[in-house]
Amino acid sequence: MASRLPGIKRKKREPLALIFGFFIVVGILLTFTSFIMARDIVISDNGVETKIHTYSQTVEDVLKVAGLTLHHRDLVYPHLHEGLPRVGRIDITRAYPVYVKVDGEELDHWVTEGRVSDILRENGIILNELDEVTPALHVSTSPHMSIEITRIFKQQVTERAVLSHREVRQPNSSMDKGFSRVIKRGHDGLKEDTIELTYADGVKIDKELLESVILRERQDRVVEEGTNTLLAARGGQTIRFVRAMYVSATAYCNGTPESGCPINELGHSQCTGRNTGATTSLGVAAIAGTGTADDPHIIAVDPRVIPYRTMVYIQGFGYAQALDTGGSIKGNRIDLLFPTHQEALRFGRRQLKIYILP
Repeated sequence: MASRLPGIKRKKREPLALIFGFFIVVGILLTFTSFIMARDIVISDNGVETKIHTYSQTVEDVLKVAGLTLHHRDLVYPHLHEGLPRVGRIDITRAYPVYVKVDGEELDHWVTEGRVSDILRENGIILNELDEVTPALHVSTSPHMSIEITRIFKQQVTERAVLSHREVRQPNSSMDKGFSRVIKRGHDGLKEDTIELTYADGVKIDKELLESVILRERQDRVVEEGTNTLLAARGGQTIRFVRAMYVSATAYCNGTPESGCPINELGHSQCTGRNTGATTSLGVAAIAGTGTADDPHIIAVDPRVIPYRTMVYIQGFGYAQALDTGGSIKGNRIDLLFPTHQEALRFGRRQLKIYILP
């Protein structure tokens, strides 16, 4: 009986050993598997490194575990779907925006590196020969860089311009002051200019004269003007004057019955109208003078041309003074006062030369 006890004891221990061995093997396998599956990864995100211990196998899964999101233009190495060694490294180069202003629009483009020329090429932007790019094409890009393209366009046009003629005045001492005559008729010239216009984005920024051709020469108008101010009057007298002029001269009487001036039914005279008081518009007695310096004639004038009380010398009639005016006396016109209506009628209308005295 004693000899059977050991046999029975061995039979009861066999299942426990198997179970214990099983768990040992499983533990070893799990430990081995854990060792095989574990990853120690260094993530470099734009140069900032982070270490992570994970059981994820692909780059994409490791980044998810690390809580990192990507822009579709970011560069990741190794590729997202690649597996990782037990000890590995993931490098992320972040994309950044670059803004391109061209043809009235602003484009945003995400890059990780490159030059200005690369950005234009990737966006299909074609430069013309004169276009300006800021910054220059060889400059490397940087985050939030603004690239501006200015479209330059040049156009040649022709323009015609009038060359206005001038008036050249030449003194003539043998001609009385106040008179002039045209020696040479002037005319305008004409030129044609070839001009280059420069536009920046449709706005004119420069205008350059390339060539100018004279189609017709300008000719100045030449005028002789009198400078003489000395008059040789009758009796050998020399009179100094300010200027000479031609006037249309008529004659009138003082409008009184004594002068023989016709009076209508309203009591108005033919020469002076309702003013029959034998005075001028300045209140001076309307008495015809003799034409001497001491007893000048009285003339009616337009005061805008010959100021009141101005002394004049009338060729063929002597001295006169502007002491009257009339409704019909306008411009270069005078009315010469005569003693009688008949003398005024005989005078009629004449063209006279008068001299304005100082």
